Amino acid sequence: MIGMTTRALTAVLLAIATASSASAAMVTVSANAGNTIGAGPFTSGPYTRQHQILNTLPVTGGAPGSLTTVINGVSVVQPGSPNTRFAVAVAEPQSSASAYADLRQGKIGAFAGSTPSGFASSSASIADTLNFTIAGANADTVTALRFRISLHATALSAYGLMGFSGYTWLGTIGSGSPFNVQPSVIAHQSWVEGTTRYFDLTYNLRGANPVFGAGLVLEAIAGGGDTSDFSNTARLRVLASPGVTYTSQSGQFLTAAGAVPEPASWSLLILGFGLVGTAARRGRLDAVVSATAFKP
Repeated sequence: MIGMTTRALTAVLLAIATASSASAAMVTVSANAGNTIGAGPFTSGPYTRQHQILNTLPVTGGAPGSLTTVINGVSVVQPGSPNTRFAVAVAEPQSSASAYADLRQGKIGAFAGSTPSGFASSSASIADTLNFTIAGANADTVTALRFRISLHATALSAYGLMGFSGYTWLGTIGSGSPFNVQPSVIAHQSWVEGTTRYFDLTYNLRGANPVFGAGLVLEAIAGGGDTSDFSNTARLRVLASPGVTYTSQSGQFLTAAGAVPEPASWSLLILGFGLVGTAARRGRLDAVVSATAFKP
């Protein structure tokens, strides 16, 4: 890969992990655009337009949260907003980028496009803590819960979305330690309808009142005349299961009309030369995987 220029990178990650304590609900969006692409791999000229928003929702009866806005390097921090949907967009003569995230609908989108000399990136994420109640369960009861992820995406070049596939990871991760893969705990299946890809994930919850953090992250990068278009939505659903209910820390997670509740696991999809993954981490939400697509 030496001497190649990064042309397009796209990645989507869904992560659901057990959590010993509640973590703040968050909605983040970022869009960045520049007019000059660098000469080597993974390099670009400076972004000349940037707009980023990170909102940590206030906790009822607790922390106020924070709303951080960064525009062209200037950062402003305010009290957290109860708003659950944010969108940003930037444009330069050689590139453009946009992103949106909606916690109530469980939807995120990202777009990055460039001319041969431009470079752009964008990202969007949502996160919340879910508190499940499983009727009739005790501390040793194992309940299979299902999530569904749908994703519609396009790329300018034929290379952009090659090898669209998936796999799952689950395990306890210590400092510097590898993943402890336990394929019997998480299972998934995927299929395509039209131009939309669907992933169903099943996670075995233990106990009567499991609590964990859930998050969905989408990233898009484009340079050298390519386009990474994930603006038509990555969407998370919790598939209904008899006797299983949940609440979220924000009180907003998947509450919009049409956002039907659905259960738990995690999946990481990489669109490019194919990587999709799922990982679980104890005590915190942690989204760490990305994938790169190169074009000669």
